[in-house]
Amino acid sequence: GPGGRSFAARELAPADVLPADRRYSFMLEPLYFREEQIGFALFEIGPRDIDKDAVFVRFSTIPDSPMSPFHATINMRLSLISRALGRAYLAFCPKEERDVLVRMLARSNDPEDHPDNLPAVVSALVQSIRRRGYATRDPNVEPTSSSTVAVPIMSEDRVLATFGLTFFRSAVPPTAIARKVAQPLREAADQIERSIRLMR
Repeated sequence: GPGGRSFAARELAPADVLPADRRYSFMLEPLYFREEQIGFALFEIGPRDIDKDAVFVRFSTIPDSPMSPFHATINMRLSLISRALGRAYLAFCPKEERDVLVRMLARSNDPEDHPDNLPAVVSALVQSIRRRGYATRDPNVEPTSSSTVAVPIMSEDRVLATFGLTFFRSAVPPTAIARKVAQPLREAADQIERSIRLMR
């Protein structure tokens, strides 16, 4: 907003996180869980880039975890059909954007993007995810020892980002996922969305 401080992009994210072939504009938001600040969220802002048929990881705490099922995820491509972060984006973006993305998925070379009867699969995913309020990873994709829950961060009808939590399936029973994982994520997302609204 007016009077806000400006920083060079390289001061906000490690140099190896950002590909050097283009410019970036970011917005930095404090990240809260209930009343405790737990870090910062970095959002890329500017013109929409809709020539991608997937989401890409731009920030991750996985390097801080000695028990993560992944070794590294920065810049990892995640399918809109099978991965929680992608599914959350697909389910909550505007219908017009979703229709464009589905047409792109139909031309994708990634097997995860090509379930039988793609339009019906997308319709079912959107309905179930919007009803629950969060997305989960397809249990049939690797690593099957873990799962991810993801929620969107919204600005009106636009998905600014999705963020999630990955956990070992043996640590959280299915009946506890909504309460122990999805609810805290949703509360954090609500706080971020409130902060974004206050900046306008």
